[in-house]
Amino acid sequence: MECIRLRATTAPCVSLRRQNVVAVDSGPRQVRGLRKQEFAAGSVCGGCRVRPGVRIVARSSMQRPEPEKRSERLAGRMKAVSTEETMPEQAKQSQHPLDPHKPRFSNLLPEFARPYPSFEGWYTRLWDPETNFSAGMIMASNYATQESQVTLLFTPAPQDVGPNGSPDYELRTYAVADMSKEARFQDGVYREDRPAEPVGFEWEAPGLGTLKMTAHETHLDMTVKGYSLKAHLTDEILWDTEQSEKGPEGWAKNFPIPTHWYVYSLGSKAEYEFSGPDGALARKGTALAHCEKNWGLTFPNGHVWFQGFSKENDAQILGSAAFFTVGGVNTPYILAMGYRSPVINIDMRTNDLGTVFKNIDIKPLDGEFSVTGVSTSHTIQIHAKANPETLCESILAPMAKVKWESACRETFLAEISVEVYEHAVWGIAADNKLIDKRTFLYAGLEFGEDLLKEATENLRKEDEYKQVERSRAIDS
Repeated sequence: MECIRLRATTAPCVSLRRQNVVAVDSGPRQVRGLRKQEFAAGSVCGGCRVRPGVRIVARSSMQRPEPEKRSERLAGRMKAVSTEETMPEQAKQSQHPLDPHKPRFSNLLPEFARPYPSFEGWYTRLWDPETNFSAGMIMASNYATQESQVTLLFTPAPQDVGPNGSPDYELRTYAVADMSKEARFQDGVYREDRPAEPVGFEWEAPGLGTLKMTAHETHLDMTVKGYSLKAHLTDEILWDTEQSEKGPEGWAKNFPIPTHWYVYSLGSKAEYEFSGPDGALARKGTALAHCEKNWGLTFPNGHVWFQGFSKENDAQILGSAAFFTVGGVNTPYILAMGYRSPVINIDMRTNDLGTVFKNIDIKPLDGEFSVTGVSTSHTIQIHAKANPETLCESILAPMAKVKWESACRETFLAEISVEVYEHAVWGIAADNKLIDKRTFLYAGLEFGEDLLKEATENLRKEDEYKQVERSRAIDS
């Protein structure tokens, strides 16, 4: 593929990721959790055709069509483009969200504030259903600071730890990260006969590795602090099988909101290799892969993210919840989620007319999150849980202007249970009927660092209050 080097874009990586952004609605947030361990800020590393309600489709429609033969692809008319040069007008009007965005100053902000987007990042998560080994990669670019960061996450296979495995590792999720000021992008090739597909790109940073994404393939080769991950992804399962540019946020993708969230694949096929320093935890095999990205101005507050595949890859669950602070005031929680199974496909988001999210319950110190989404015809109940001891080291993200701050912690050892009910309009005229039920094991679950800190501080204050009350009781 002929590429043109992007001269001005420098790449940096931030741990950005998965936050739905749209305006308004949802109930008040509840943050609870009682655990004695404090989570101090770490210094390392670091959402179908969208419309309200539900679509029921045959499973076969979730698969992408057979790709054209190579000779047919090469016969297509191609034109190399760069964000430094003038792109074809058609491409300008419909930039694919998977592709890098050229930073520009937003008319809604003072020019001195920062470019828009100021950050952009791509996330890939792998799960080997045969060994239960998991790995993740965040490649993020902070255009405001001209820095890039790569974060590798991994959870050893159960057989690789414990008495019969390595004494240096536990069954939890680990995160290692490194930064670079020398990362560069190369744009892919624009095809006039396929204007709706991603142009693609290649990102490279000396000493860290490369990430190359095209319309139907992803190659990644990263090494961070002695940990190496190589993977080749194919056979993507798009969020929307008819229009690949559509994702969890719906119409909000057209507005310069604080954080954009796009999901490209809910369950690609991946061939991978992983190893740690001195060959530790070496693994090689076939996995399922999830691909998504974020871009915008800042990472959201109070966020929770969850993701899972079925072992047969015939079902997937994905969602996030977050809020933003505007003028010192927190917005209500904003949510988006998608569920795919042979029985039903569901998309819900806060900005869908007729959709309500309720019973939002976040217990970060207990490693639990639950929510109920209600549309005009269906209700979905989601409960995610994990041992909080399995959360990784703190992951960095751009939280305010040009600062990189501790943003979140993640585990690949979560369990997500899903129940889907069918009913008449908002359940008013008829009882709920259970039509689908599924549990996802070795799933991903992430809590914002601010949620963990808030819950820890609340626990400390509660302990102090109880101690004062005990003292008063003794004195009396």
